[in-house]
Amino acid sequence: MPGNDGRTRVRVPDDWRPHGAPLVRPDASALLHALEAHIETLKAETETLKAQLAAAEARAERQAAETAELTARHAGDLAAERRIG
Repeated sequence: MPGNDGRTRVRVPDDWRPHGAPLVRPDASALLHALEAHIETLKAETETLKAQLAAAEARAERQAAETAELTARHAGDLAAERRIG
């Protein structure tokens, strides 16, 4: 087919290759290694976050227990003051 510049153009199918030409595949080993390393990094970060979450949950449970104890103690004190007062 003629091009805009007057030269003839030939469109070659995308999957065409000369007879006997080897199929070229990119070397994905570097990409694979990088992805494996990143997966290991993410696993380590996940374990760190799990430990931090467990510690935060334990602190929250302790604080909830302390709050309940203080509330009960102060409620008893207030009741005693009302009886006296």
